[in-house]
Amino acid sequence: MNIWRWMVIPTTVLILLSISVETLLPPTAGVIMHRLFGYLAMGALLFPLMHSLRKRLLVMSTWGRLRTWLTVHEAVGLAGATTIVIHSGYTGGGTLTRTALALALAAVLSGVVGTVIYHRILKLYHAH
Repeated sequence: MNIWRWMVIPTTVLILLSISVETLLPPTAGVIMHRLFGYLAMGALLFPLMHSLRKRLLVMSTWGRLRTWLTVHEAVGLAGATTIVIHSGYTGGGTLTRTALALALAAVLSGVVGTVIYHRILKLYHAH
């Protein structure tokens, strides 16, 4: 599946970047990267909503193919979840932080399950 390549590459890059920052750079760089990952996570959470707008708004109907938008939606969603975990510093924090992280990861997990089901149904549809 081509979609898994789109999901795995950005996720792997984010994890490697996080590990390298934590181990190679001084602590002040870690604070800067922590904030950067926070901003990236926020953007990665908001960007997948554009797929929904693309489907519903007539103004956006000429902004590319829906299949491409869905692929980007899936990839950015998974990369966003990874960015949230990196931003959290791989710790749960307080109750609110743990709850928000669990809800975000549950949303991503449901998206991954939905993606697998969607692609299986599509494959069965094209097989007949």
